[in-house]
Amino acid sequence: MILPFLIFVPLVGGIFSWLFQYYNNKLPKFITIFYMILMFFINIILFINDVLPKLNVFSTYVFSNKFCASWISSFGINFSLYADRFTIYMIFLVILLSFIALFFSYQEDYKKSGSFYLNISILVSSIIGAFLSTDLFFFFCFCEIMIFPICFLNIFWGLKKIDYDNKIKSIKSFFIHSQISSIIMFVSILLLVNYYHQISGIWTFNFNVLKKSFINKSFVENIILCGFLLSFIIKIPSIPFHTWMPNMFLYSPKGNIVDLVGFLSKLGIYGLLRFFIPISGNILHKIQFFMIFLGIVNIFYGTFMASVKNNLKHILAYINISHTGIMLLSIFNFNNLSYEGLLLYIISSTISSSSLLVLSGRLYKKTNTYNLKKFSGLWNSISLIPSFFLFFSLSNFGLPGTGNFISEILIFVGLFLSFPKISILLTISLIFFAFCSLKMFHRIFYGDLKKDFKTCDLSFLELFLILFLTLLLILIGLFPNFIFYNFNFLNIFFN
Repeated sequence: MILPFLIFVPLVGGIFSWLFQYYNNKLPKFITIFYMILMFFINIILFINDVLPKLNVFSTYVFSNKFCASWISSFGINFSLYADRFTIYMIFLVILLSFIALFFSYQEDYKKSGSFYLNISILVSSIIGAFLSTDLFFFFCFCEIMIFPICFLNIFWGLKKIDYDNKIKSIKSFFIHSQISSIIMFVSILLLVNYYHQISGIWTFNFNVLKKSFINKSFVENIILCGFLLSFIIKIPSIPFHTWMPNMFLYSPKGNIVDLVGFLSKLGIYGLLRFFIPISGNILHKIQFFMIFLGIVNIFYGTFMASVKNNLKHILAYINISHTGIMLLSIFNFNNLSYEGLLLYIISSTISSSSLLVLSGRLYKKTNTYNLKKFSGLWNSISLIPSFFLFFSLSNFGLPGTGNFISEILIFVGLFLSFPKISILLTISLIFFAFCSLKMFHRIFYGDLKKDFKTCDLSFLELFLILFLTLLLILIGLFPNFIFYNFNFLNIFFN
């Protein structure tokens, strides 16, 4: 019974935020913070239920990690939800990123703030719904719903001091890519449902039932698998479907930026793990080389483009594309060590990348530019932002003691067991990645000071949150076993 609350609490909270904006424009922000805290405690209960089931503290029907309500039973569509440890971690990440977005937009004076937070709430609700859904119809619906608040946030609350026509073009590009991905996914789902109906006479959208029908590896099954694979690759986004991401990074408001990094790119990874791998069987080994090649291309292309760009947000967007390459390598390596590294990498890279985006947002607020040519010698004027910027840049390519370091070690070792040459190649890519990050840092904070930016350092509240993210990244690096405790990824994704 508790799982629907994770979807409907933000939705109801968003509606209240929208209504109360007419009474006081500041109230929506506090309403959003309140329901986010509520969701955090609900997720804590789910986590305790999963990690410590022997205690039997919350294992009643009310706090079950499963939920099913019949909707269109004649066509087999049910509101089915399920949360295992992997899903719980992803929801924790959603809530954490939402808090970051809220805290770093607390000084923003948004016009019609209730509408802004309503869109944030719908986005959070839909992404959590997609993570929880085991019914493919609802998974598709939640993926569709999240597209619209992102577009509205960019149109109405995106950066204003830019070319409006280019902003609209970037939103159109995002919308078209998302719709193509959704159409391919929907056709694949219908083919899968119809295929199961032909062999069993039963209509159902329940993925746990549908995946059992994939045993013949017929032509239809291969078409369905290609559809799922292509749809999720577009969502990640992987090359050559990545073109919408850099400009969406550039034109989005700060809160939405964090959500984009944490939500959209991870949803494609989640879809591959949750829906593509369990039904792929032997075809996985046939496409393994291609997917690993695609991962390597993403890593080197993202790193190269990040090293030649002058816009700070474009650089961070291409670094994010490079990260997706490492995740693709982990997914298609098929061993538990790589999957443990992948989970840590998703959490750690999201925290470090989001922190860099937040810090770049603070720089923009005072300097009104993301152009690296206009920055120089900022460390002579400010101290806190450069210090944290350096820490998160270093952790992005595996600073020892952080979660990124442990995750990359696990991924490299897991990859070395299967593909030692590719593992060595991946290690070399880190050198280029380090060069790119340090070059970016050097251009912003070293050199001659062009203008005095003493007022653009962090406030007390911003410093508190950045310190929290720093400690979180270090804690994950020092105690990774806490995340892996009593958890086998291969049993989850391959059974």
